[in-house]
Amino acid sequence: MRLTASLRAATPHQHVTQVLPTVDKKGLLTGGFGKTSVLPTEGGTAEDRRRARRIRNIRDFIRLQVGDGTGLVITYHGAEAEFTGIPGVDVAHFNAIAGLDAFGVVDCLFVIGRPLATQHTHRDHAVALTGMHPEITELTDVVDYILMRDGRGEPISRKGFVDPSLESIRRAITDAEVIQAVGRARGVNRTADNPARIFVLNDVVLPFSVDTLTSWREITPDVVEKMLGRGAALLSPSDACRVYPDLFCSEEAAKKALRRAQVTRGQTPIITTYMDLSPSAFLIRYQARGARQKKREALCMPGRIDWLRDQLEQMHGPLACFEVTGMQAPVNHENDAEDLMDEPTATTAIIDLAETRRNRCHAATEQAPQYAVSMGETIREWSNARLASLSYTRVHIEAHPQKAA
Repeated sequence: MRLTASLRAATPHQHVTQVLPTVDKKGLLTGGFGKTSVLPTEGGTAEDRRRARRIRNIRDFIRLQVGDGTGLVITYHGAEAEFTGIPGVDVAHFNAIAGLDAFGVVDCLFVIGRPLATQHTHRDHAVALTGMHPEITELTDVVDYILMRDGRGEPISRKGFVDPSLESIRRAITDAEVIQAVGRARGVNRTADNPARIFVLNDVVLPFSVDTLTSWREITPDVVEKMLGRGAALLSPSDACRVYPDLFCSEEAAKKALRRAQVTRGQTPIITTYMDLSPSAFLIRYQARGARQKKREALCMPGRIDWLRDQLEQMHGPLACFEVTGMQAPVNHENDAEDLMDEPTATTAIIDLAETRRNRCHAATEQAPQYAVSMGETIREWSNARLASLSYTRVHIEAHPQKAA
C-alpha cells in the first residue's frame, strides 16, 4: 500500500479560536482547563472558590459568544452539569460524542478541557502493544507548534511523553477525542450562510489550522462582558447592582467594577469598545420620570431590548425616555461621489409604540413610549428584523435624514 497524497478538507467557513491556559511571569500554570481547574468541588477553601469562579467566568464567556444563537459545549462528564441551563446551548461530554450528527448547524462549539489518562494507563497500553517497558513514564513539558491559518507555526508548551510509544497512545486518547469534539460542528459542510465558530479551550495541537490563538487571561470576560452575556450591560452602578445582584453586592462595588473595566480597555471609550462586538451591542439611553433625573446609558445585545426595558420599568416605573442607537452602516466606496452625495449620512427612525405590550396596556391618555434609533441606510431591514422579535402590534416609522457634519 502506497500513500500518494495527504489531503485535508478545506473549512473556509469554520473559524477556530484556541484558548491556551494562563501562565504567570514565572512560567507557572495559574489557570488551565484540566479537571483540577474545571471540575466543581464543595467546601470553603480558596481552591474551591477559585474553581467556582473559573466555572462562572467560562459560563459568562459562552453566553456572550452565543448571544441569541445556538451552541454546544463538550467537556468532562463531571463538569457537564455546570454548563447546563445556558439558553440555546446543549452540553455533552468526552468519550460519548463519536458519530453524533445533531449539532452540524450550531453557531458556536466550545471544547473545554481534554481527556487525559493516567500514567499507569499509558504504560499498560504501551506494554500490551509493543511488549516493551518504557523507561520514562512521566509527563513532561514539550515544545510543539500550532498551525495557523496563514501557514505559520506558533510555538507552545504542552504536556507530553518523551517515549514515542507513550506519546502515540496519549495522542490516540487525548488529541483524537478533541478532534472528534471539533468535528461535531461539521465545519466541512458549512457555507457563508451558516459559518461555525469553534472555541478550543486546551493546549492540544490540532491537525488543522487555527485562526486565532489567545490565552484565557486575554479573553476572560470583564464585568461589562458578563452583563452583556446575560442580555445588557447597565453603565449606571445603581441600576447594575439591582439587575445583577449576583455580580455586585452593592452600588459601590458596581462603581468600582465598572471603573476597572474602563481601565482595562486602555484609552478606548467603554461604549465604542463594546459596540464593536459581533453581533454589535446597541447603545441605550434612558431616563426615569421625575425632577432632576438624568439620562443613563446601557449596552444591549440584539434581541434583548424588550427584556431590558421591562427590567428598567420594574425599577423606575414608566420611563420618560428610551432611545436605541445602532452602528451606522458602512459606506459603499464602490459608488461614485455623485451617488454618495444624494444619500443621507445617517437616519433616525422614531418608532411609535402605540400598541398593547406583553402583559400590560398603556392608557389611551398616556403618551406612547418611543424608540429613537440612529442607523445608516439599512434602517428598514433592521426595523423589520427588530420588530419581528418584539411584542408590538402597531408601529409608526418616520425617517429623518440628518445633515452631514
